[in-house]
Amino acid sequence: MNTETGNFYPPPRFWGALMSAPLRLLPARRLPLLVLLALAVALAALPAAEPAQAQAQYPHWSATLTVDEREQYHGCDDEDSSQANCSDASVLTDNDFTFDGVTYTLYAIYWNSNNNVLLVGFKDMFSEEVEPALGSLTLHVNGAQFAIADSNAGNQGAVSWPFDPNPDWTDGQKVSLRLTGPPPPPDNQKLLLSATLTVDEDNGFHGCYNGKDIIALANCTKKHALDNPKFKFKGTGYRVVIVSLAANKTLTLGFQGVSEGETKAYEDLSGAEAKAALGALTLHVDGEEFAVSGAGTSSIGVFWRTGLGWTEGQKVRLYLTALPPPEQVTGLKALRMDQSVRLTWDDMSSVPEWDRIEKMQYQQQARGDDGWGDWGDWTDIGLVGSYTVSGLTNGTTYNFRVRAVGPGGEGKSSRPVKAKPTAKPAAPTGLIANAADGAVILHWDTHDDYSTWTDDKAKWQYRERNDTKWTLVAERGANGALVEDSNGKSVPAVDPSSFTVTGLANGTDYDFQVRVRNDAGWSKPSAWSHLVTPQAPPDPPQGATVPQSWDYIPKDAEGNPLKPGEKFRLLFVTQNGHRATATDINWYNKQVQDALPGSFSSFAEQYRAVISTAAVNARDNIANDPKVPVY
Repeated sequence: MNTETGNFYPPPRFWGALMSAPLRLLPARRLPLLVLLALAVALAALPAAEPAQAQAQYPHWSATLTVDEREQYHGCDDEDSSQANCSDASVLTDNDFTFDGVTYTLYAIYWNSNNNVLLVGFKDMFSEEVEPALGSLTLHVNGAQFAIADSNAGNQGAVSWPFDPNPDWTDGQKVSLRLTGPPPPPDNQKLLLSATLTVDEDNGFHGCYNGKDIIALANCTKKHALDNPKFKFKGTGYRVVIVSLAANKTLTLGFQGVSEGETKAYEDLSGAEAKAALGALTLHVDGEEFAVSGAGTSSIGVFWRTGLGWTEGQKVRLYLTALPPPEQVTGLKALRMDQSVRLTWDDMSSVPEWDRIEKMQYQQQARGDDGWGDWGDWTDIGLVGSYTVSGLTNGTTYNFRVRAVGPGGEGKSSRPVKAKPTAKPAAPTGLIANAADGAVILHWDTHDDYSTWTDDKAKWQYRERNDTKWTLVAERGANGALVEDSNGKSVPAVDPSSFTVTGLANGTDYDFQVRVRNDAGWSKPSAWSHLVTPQAPPDPPQGATVPQSWDYIPKDAEGNPLKPGEKFRLLFVTQNGHRATATDINWYNKQVQDALPGSFSSFAEQYRAVISTAAVNARDNIANDPKVPVY
């Protein structure tokens, strides 16, 4: 038993353990008799091997040849003007095929009756290239089989075999042709390695082996037994150094990986290391599939119990495949927040094989004074549908992109998105409330930074002291009604500085707060407004007139007095020299009426008013705000 793995599938190095250290370096064909006897005893202890089976055959090409007889040549040949062309579909129904992703074209196929040779010519190839490329294929001619690995190389991409058909081919005869070989890897998997193994045999082992053990198999190198041992997976280079089929049909696969040091040299991988790094791969050979994740492990590689059977010199096609990497992440969005950015993307559950996504990763790039910096390393964020990147600097612009990672590697990264983290807005200031009939008019200060927000993100809310629920400051139309979207929901007001709260009870005291949000979140609430009491307006006095001089009405920003009939709105009033104590328009109007029909001069000395027009929002400067004019 293999004590290293707990399985009775010994790797080649097992046999070296039967010998002393010096004998392990001896070529197997010159082993001492005692060593050979020990090896025979060990082999006899293995489970009985099943009979060898032929390599699985897959149809890669089929066609029908209509024989054209020209002297001793029976078939077709594009290079011979006297012979029918193989490119003519009426002569050869199909003259090209694809194998391992490469398309090949036949320019000649005929039987030479003078020397009893079957010749097949491949266009744009040297004859010496045919066997390495197509050596695992077999040509079937009316039931007779001709392995390309056993062919004789000729000239101009032609190979041949001894052939004496019975009966002889005759002009116009229909000949059935097929090319078969190992099945191709599945279409839904990514091909990492496609190689042809020329099987070597020694002491009951078949394959190739890059070791100095007692198993003297040919090396798994391009010049020897394995024509393409190298591949890449997840950005790391690997090469196959062992392909060994033991007498008990245990198939061992050994790898080396490129080290991460400065020298970038290949280093041996133990079976456990290979399984951890390459567990997403599948080996395809002779029509069987072997998942690395399900393999046993030893000190030199991974192994499986198989039903394979190889012979000396046999051409065996090997494929290593992996599941394809996940699809590209789409719909990436970046929501700026306070010292952070919230990343969201389209639901990945609609992506093919989404359940094999193992994790998501993001990458960021910052813009400084000298332009964009380098992209940082990819950061694992787990199997999530959104992620908040924290620790960012407010006011700095960042680029972000996201990708999915699965057993087949990293998917294509999303398109980058840009975001600039920002602080939450400051609490609104200057909130005042004016009482009206069944309503209260709220007015607050505006700030320059509010105007930089996107319309769909800057939202205002208000609440009354007795109500814990915040209500949207909605857009109102020209008729005063709230504007609604197609779903019947109120539309947020765009950069408002006032709002009329309707549906209130006259004679009831109210006070309010407002707050505002941006992408980073909600501000703290404003200070509470003073108490206001909605009430119905009094009946206007009879015979009262307003003097035409408007001596005590504030002027606009350009110093022009308001004209009679010009629309304006009273925002608040205060007794001269004192802080605001009332904003009741009805109360103010009563003061005006009480002053009629006498002079306005005494009234103007005692009270000051703030007027709002389309041109200017003038504010009383009780708080000594230098930006507000004094009236």
